Amino acid sequence: MILSKYLYKGIPLNMLSKDSAELHLWQNRINRGWSIEKAIHIPKGRKKEYTHFVGNKPAALIALENGITKEQFWHRLENGIDVLTACTTPMRKTKKQIEWERINGIK
Repeated sequence: MILSKYLYKGIPLNMLSKDSAELHLWQNRINRGWSIEKAIHIPKGRKKEYTHFVGNKPAALIALENGITKEQFWHRLENGIDVLTACTTPMRKTKKQIEWERINGIK
């Protein structure tokens, strides 16, 4: 067993968690200059709160409900489309999707 070069209260990091993703997160944070204690105790989570709302609901969640990916939603906003249109206008279908629907009789 290889022990971590980072210690928290005298215990190697890889002895604190069996979750490799969590260990990787801690090591990345430490390599970016975080203290070991801060890297371990601050939970992983959203980087920022929602910034756009339709009514009192986050526009990003409305977009997901309408089948729009978060990447497409943000690209639409970057291209100057208003928030309501960006989160409610359906995605265009690809030629393959159109052909598949035609073959399978889906309208």
